[in-house]
Amino acid sequence: DAEFCGGDDRGSCVNNRCECKDGWYGRRCEFPTPCDILEVDTRFPPFQGTREWSAQYNILTFSSGAPLTLYDRPVYVSEGESFDMIFYMGRRWAILMSESNAFLVRETLPEVLSTDFHAYWSNYAVGFLSDPVDVDTPDDAATPVGLRWIQAKTKQNGASTNNAISVQSTDQNRPSAAILLCSTCSNTTNRCLFDGLCNDDGSCTCLTGSSGALCQIPPVGNGLCDVFFNTPEFTHDG
Repeated sequence: DAEFCGGDDRGSCVNNRCECKDGWYGRRCEFPTPCDILEVDTRFPPFQGTREWSAQYNILTFSSGAPLTLYDRPVYVSEGESFDMIFYMGRRWAILMSESNAFLVRETLPEVLSTDFHAYWSNYAVGFLSDPVDVDTPDDAATPVGLRWIQAKTKQNGASTNNAISVQSTDQNRPSAAILLCSTCSNTTNRCLFDGLCNDDGSCTCLTGSSGALCQIPPVGNGLCDVFFNTPEFTHDG
């Protein structure tokens, strides 16, 4: 019925499937439309490892422009021939690097992921895993924005029989401080911070001296006086 699809404001049930209205997404139209661009919030440390991980990820689409999804969630990839990829595994989000997973080639990525990839049975290695994201909990969302990440334990090849895959788990002794944000602003779902102006192209114009994709970085510690940030919240360091 209509309520299953979020009500008349979000979607309608057509042939036993939800058809979501503009601005809504998911099997039940339960999520706002996913962000096009994710980036590491520069207020926090980046993903760290034996090599530099990407700081920005774009939503992956087919040649038609339609977004590719895994387990009803979008996939995000960084730029370049060798790339990093963020994807949903069914309960956790994961980040992997293409150079450690030879079957992932940019030119064939949408086809491979949509036809030959399975989060459990495919043979691949990830670098980071998010905290669990269970359906209908406060953390349940269409993207990994704001989630906590933990480094994954090293993949143990050949740990099981019949060439089956060993499942990676999180190394709780190696949490990551990196946080992802949606760098495309929206006046309704992803506002620019500190009185920033959201432009029609999804970029923010920062008006009070802050910086960053969402104007999220206050100008503190620079020795200059800024009336907007010269408040107790920022220990009068604006």
